Amino acid sequence: MKNLVNYAKYYARNGFYVLPMVDKKPLITFADKPALTESEIEKI
Repeated sequence: MKNLVNYAKYYARNGFYVLPMVDKKPLITFADKPALTESEIEKI
């Protein structure tokens, strides 16, 4: 799982939006909110 977090942080650093998903359902509300930061990605 740690490897997936590293990928998510890499994508976030390069300007992509990262959404944590389980069974194609987002774990967070993301409409009209800024992209996740690296520290927020680590908390999820």
